[in-house]
Amino acid sequence: MYRYVINYSPFDIVYKLCKFAPVRLLARAVDQVHVAHHIHHGVNYALKHYTGAYIIALLVGIAKGISLSPVCLE
Repeated sequence: MYRYVINYSPFDIVYKLCKFAPVRLLARAVDQVHVAHHIHHGVNYALKHYTGAYIIALLVGIAKGISLSPVCLE
């Protein structure tokens, strides 16, 4: 979707906006919040299924946070 918007925007408005430092900073912040949400979801999922196994919960949270494709928890 974003490639369509960048490629077909008039006068490269979207490209210039994406290269603007505050917009890039905001996009990275939103991305990190998204990663933190996935880690939190993975840890809660693992603790629900493996009660008391904190190492497994940590590993599942990390795997979910870095978006490993074999870890499909939903």
